Amino acid sequence: MLTRRQLLAGTAAATAATAGCLGFGEEREVTSTYYYGVDVNPTAPVSDVTLYLPVPVRDGESAFSEAVTGEGIRPEEWSYAVVDTERGPMLEIGIDELQPESRPFNIDLDVASEDEIDTRKPLENEPTLQPKADLQQVDCDFPHPDEWDDRLRCYTYEGALYGTYEPTGTEVSLAARFTGENTWFTGGWNGNDYTDDVHGFVDGTGWTTARGSVRAGVGNY
Repeated sequence: MLTRRQLLAGTAAATAATAGCLGFGEEREVTSTYYYGVDVNPTAPVSDVTLYLPVPVRDGESAFSEAVTGEGIRPEEWSYAVVDTERGPMLEIGIDELQPESRPFNIDLDVASEDEIDTRKPLENEPTLQPKADLQQVDCDFPHPDEWDDRLRCYTYEGALYGTYEPTGTEVSLAARFTGENTWFTGGWNGNDYTDDVHGFVDGTGWTTARGSVRAGVGNY
């Protein structure tokens, strides 16, 4: 298994933003971080591979191009670029030969934020994976405390994935995920986040529809 986490070079691992008083004169120092990850999992060997996966986008522009394509991303033998496609900015991955492994090939990035992240309304105010079609709000069907109900929001949507390679017809599982998280310590670790993920299969013939979901307002405030 190839599993790597690349911390954005030149960016502090933890950026503190003071956000309000908590009582007894104690101030809350919030560390805000974005996380982006990609999984690639072929069902059989393929070659001459070109993949497009969603990247975080805000106002039509890729939010983290330098981080996604910077030095040190693994596997090093793959090529990475953020490119403009008919579906908007996407992460392009080029691979000469791709062999099945016991676990998916995995890429993970951490990028610190100078500002506290709006985890309640990310669709309006934060980067999210694109494209998104048929976005619908749905019930949040995962276990959570009752006090989250007023702020918790869940959505589903149709995303897009792309893959060309030989031989066509071989399925390759692709997934992209993006999280914005605020954490702080006040007598114990606490925090909140939003998550956006999309996953599906390509067969080597080009574009395919993928399933996506967003959870916002998760955690404590």
